[in-house]
Amino acid sequence: MRHRPIGKLWRRARLFRPVPAENLGQSASVGTVTQGGETHIGLGTLNGTLIVGVTLAGYDPTREKIANLISLTREEESAAKATLGAKPKK
Repeated sequence: MRHRPIGKLWRRARLFRPVPAENLGQSASVGTVTQGGETHIGLGTLNGTLIVGVTLAGYDPTREKIANLISLTREEESAAKATLGAKPKK
């Protein structure tokens, strides 16, 4: 199975608007979707077969919120990797 950078997949979503962010890497994307007056800020990462997505609903995409979202995503990705690594191999 061939993997494409997640940003390219997300950008295909009709209402998705990319948001500039530092230190994301090729396999991550952050952006917003606004529908019905509510804005969601979403970030997704792809690392091998591990996909982590984090969304904040009802917030403006300020630099501080984006930085917090990136930090939270990294924490969740680390926790997921640790959990997956701790499982016995079959």
